[in-house]
Amino acid sequence: MRKGETILDHARRAGVEIYSECGGKGECGRCVVRVERGTEALSPPTDAERKFGLGEDLRLACQAVVVGEGDIYVYISEFGKYSILTETRRREVPLEPLVRREGDRVLYDGRPIDSYRGGIYGLAVDVGTTTLVLEIVDLETGETVGTAARKNPQVSYGNDVISRIEYTMVDKYGLRYLGPEERMERVKELQRAVVGAVNEEVRKIEGKISHLYTRWWQWGTAP
Repeated sequence: MRKGETILDHARRAGVEIYSECGGKGECGRCVVRVERGTEALSPPTDAERKFGLGEDLRLACQAVVVGEGDIYVYISEFGKYSILTETRRREVPLEPLVRREGDRVLYDGRPIDSYRGGIYGLAVDVGTTTLVLEIVDLETGETVGTAARKNPQVSYGNDVISRIEYTMVDKYGLRYLGPEERMERVKELQRAVVGAVNEEVRKIEGKISHLYTRWWQWGTAP
C-alpha cells in the first residue's frame, strides 16, 4: 500500500468494491473494515470515525490513511456489488476422471462400483466463505449439464471464517471454552449446514434435468 492513500483508495485500485455511498467523505459509515494486522501503519481514527462509535480494530476505509511501513491486512464485511458467478469461460482440458465407464460397468479408480445406467456425472463444489457454487459435469464428455449457486448457510454462525472457528471453540454466553465433545458437535453442525445446502441445490438441478438418475444427488452426509 502507498503512503498517503486510504484503504478505500487501495481497494478501488485493486478492483475491490466497498460500499461508499458518500464517495469517501466519512459521512455514510458504510465502508467499515476490520484491520486484522498493521494497525500501527495507519493514521489514528478521525472525528468522522468516532461519531459512528466503531468497535476495536474497526475503521472507515475512506478515513484510514497509510502512514507507516509494513503489511496491512483488512477484512471487508460489506461489498458494493454482490453477485455469484455460475457461468465460466469454457476451456479444453484432458478428461481423466477417477469414475469412468468400462463396458457395462462403472469403475472408481479401477474398482467396479455400479452398472452403467446411461450416464456418469460428477459434482464440483466450491465452498466459499459467503457462497456455494455447484457444477454438474458429464464425466464422459466433459460437458457442464447444470449449475447452481447460493449463499453459504454457515454465515448464520459468523460472517467470516474466524467467527465460525470461534463458534466451535467458545461458549460466548457461558464465557467458557468448550470441551472436546462439544467442539466436535459444533464442527459437525457447521458441516451439516453445508452438506444440506449442497444436497438441496443438487435436487433443484435434478428437477430441471429429467434425464439424470436420482441416485447421484446424495452427495454425502455428516458423520
